[in-house]
Parts: sequence; C-alpha cells; structure tokens
Amino acid sequence: MIGTRHLSMWGAGAALLLGGITANAAVIPGTSLTPTVWLRADAVNGLNPQGNPAALPANNAQIPFWGDSSGNSRNGTQGIVAQQPRFVTNQVNGKPVVRFDGATTAGQGDFMNIIGGAIANTELSKLTMFIVSNDNRAAGDINNKDILSTRDNRGNGWVETYEPGSNQHRYVHIGLGSQFNSVVDDNMGSDKFHILETRRDGLNIEYGHDAALQVTEHLDGFRPTTLGVTQIGNNNNDLNRFLRGDIAEIIVFDNSKLTDTQRRAVESYLLGKYGITPAAPIPEPASLAVVGVVGAMMFGRRRR
Repeated sequence: MIGTRHLSMWGAGAALLLGGITANAAVIPGTSLTPTVWLRADAVNGLNPQGNPAALPANNAQIPFWGDSSGNSRNGTQGIVAQQPRFVTNQVNGKPVVRFDGATTAGQGDFMNIIGGAIANTELSKLTMFIVSNDNRAAGDINNKDILSTRDNRGNGWVETYEPGSNQHRYVHIGLGSQFNSVVDDNMGSDKFHILETRRDGLNIEYGHDAALQVTEHLDGFRPTTLGVTQIGNNNNDLNRFLRGDIAEIIVFDNSKLTDTQRRAVESYLLGKYGITPAAPIPEPASLAVVGVVGAMMFGRRRR
C-alpha cells in the first residue's frame, strides 16, 4: 500500500503504479512510481528477496544477464560470450556501468536483448524513458552509437542514438522515408555522462537531458517493428552502429506518459545518485503547439 506521505508529496497521480504491475514491483526512491523496465548497473544481477541488489560481478567481468529491478522480468540477456558487455566499477559518481565495446566479432559487437517484446511499438504508444549513459567513441568515429533500438531488418521501429557525435542524442522513428519528419535532436553541448530523456504521447515527442525537456516535435508516422525484443547497444538493421559506451541505468515507463511532477521526481533520484548537474531550466509551456514552435526555432526540424 502507498503511504499518505507519498500521496501528499507527489499527488494522487503519482500514486498510481505505472507500467506492468507485479507483486514484487520495485519503487523508484523518493517516488511511488514502478517502471516497466528498470535496469541498474549497481543491481546488474537483479534484486534479492529482501529488495536489495544481489551480489555484483567482478570488475571487468562479462555479463550474460542484466536483471530487471522493476519486478517485471524484462531482463537484458546475451547468450553469446563474445558479444556480452562488461561490468565496470566506479565510473560515474562511484557507481558501476555496463560497458559496450563497439568492437565487431563475426560482424557483430556487444549488445543485449530486453526480453518481453518491443517497447512502445504502436503509433499511439505512450512512453517515458530515462537513460544514464556516456558515449565512448573516439573523435571522428561516425559509427558505434545506438543506445536502444527496436529496429528490425525491414527498417521499422525506433532508435535512441548518439548522433552525429557524442555530444548530441537523437530519437528516430525508422522506416518512414526521407519525405517524412522522423527525427528529433537534442544537443547536449558536452561529451560526458548525461540523463537522456524521452517523453512520447503517440507521435508527439518531448526530448531533452539532465532534468530539462529542451525540444518538442510531432512525427509524421510510425511503422511497428517485427522484432520481439528491445535491443541495448545494437541496431538490428545496421551492423556498423553497435554502441561503444557505458550505460549506468535505464528506466522505462512503457505505455505511460509521466506528468511533469512525476518526471521531476525520477530526475531528482537520478541527478543525486550520479552527481549530474541539472541543465539550465527552460520553461515548458502547457501547449504542445507552443513548445513545438520554440523547439523549431532552437533546433530546426530534422528530416531523415
């Protein structure tokens, strides 16, 4: 049961258990929110029955399994040893990360599959997503950049990526053709650990980093993927884009658009945990159309 302290702090809306609900669902500290997928490097082996992180791997150990702390068993898995990422300690504010090396083995690099079906896979899907990560590509490397993807070998689905370089992230709806507006960009200004943020309501996308939504866009369409998983560090249709970088935490609310109050509560947890400096606050008009105008002025409409 959710305590009255949480209800008064975040409001009745925050008291709803968002995403998949299970008997063992974990709550994000400082909130009453239970995500659909919650992958923490500091709980890479999942939670024990007492709700605490299970024993962690040795530093630099390859990991075949990234346990889902949400209680929904949306675990990350990789059965091929040569393609397993590594667990690396003390990388961001004393916390560990899961490291994807971006190298190729028989044409493929490190990646994992989040089991349980593709995330946000309809035109009407709602989605709120937070990723604490850092792109480790060498200067001038145009590849090794995809963070999360549902893209199938027909080119359908969506991709969260660093593009064109390490200081900018991009959300792309794939498979729409060059005549459609399918890309939203957010320039982070520096190459370091950031909280990458996406809030989606159907084809309306709000996008930003480090506790601010900097740009809003309306996409023209969406084609569902045939991929039965969501991939970490891989784009199923392009073997040159395996991530070379670190991921500390992934929080996904599938089919849920968090309110601003709920979003800020999750941001507060992540900012404090990873010692990330908040981005300069930018006003968020209530009207999506107004935000869209501001976003277009600041960043321009990108087409793919």
